Amino acid sequence: MPLRKDPLLEALSDVRDKLKIRDKDATGRIPVVCSDDALKEMAKRKPLKQSDFKAIQGLGDVFIARYAEDFLREIYKFKHQQIQEVNVSKKSKKILADYKDRLTNISKRNRNLYTGKLSQKLGLDLFSAPETISFDTFLRNIHTKPIQLTDTKHHTQDAFYRRLTLLNRHVNRDAKETGSYHLYIAYPFIEGKLPGEGFITKAPLLFFPVVLSRKGHDFFLKFDRDKDIRFNRDLLLANQKFNQLDDIKTDPDPEYLTLNTSTNMCFPS
Repeated sequence: MPLRKDPLLEALSDVRDKLKIRDKDATGRIPVVCSDDALKEMAKRKPLKQSDFKAIQGLGDVFIARYAEDFLREIYKFKHQQIQEVNVSKKSKKILADYKDRLTNISKRNRNLYTGKLSQKLGLDLFSAPETISFDTFLRNIHTKPIQLTDTKHHTQDAFYRRLTLLNRHVNRDAKETGSYHLYIAYPFIEGKLPGEGFITKAPLLFFPVVLSRKGHDFFLKFDRDKDIRFNRDLLLANQKFNQLDDIKTDPDPEYLTLNTSTNMCFPS
């Protein structure tokens, strides 16, 4: 029975029809995929990650494994189309930024202010790569070709390769669930003590947006040109607070910074 009650329900019904055709071509049998009631509930709840489908009656592990990504893709597309841009005045933008700054956690619990030992899901030290890689050249030029991080002809079981595999899996899963890909090289690192209360900091100054990809068994890293290099605003806020500055100064241009530190981390943000 065709379902034509709202745009999302119509789109999800089309997805189901295409999946039936796809599986029939592959197996010779027309699958059920999901019931009309499950489809209506899906359009109502608008699940944003695979585990959300478990709350819909009639959808189990088999549905999630075979079809969830196809329906999620359509739901993300629908939600993106529903987003409308709102013009905000400069004054309103400043007020919003001020409120956001007030909510910033200025403490060692904020890993943008103190980066200790990273968990395997949160990142890795790129300088621990077994290959000889010129990261300075890579970071200075956003048009640099992708760099190869591994060479499985010589090593496939080392710790760095395993950390990359885990990080890649975590970032891609997060992208599927949220609809956004977030991975940055944090570089260079600032380490020292801020005045006043002697606040110790070990934090990145810049975040370079990158994409981690896998070809065969090897990993490659390239710039994400859809995003801008951004400053660690939490670090700038901490500097403002402990130095009793009136306001955060205009961000300097990253192009004129000298990159000559020895710490270079890659992690989701």
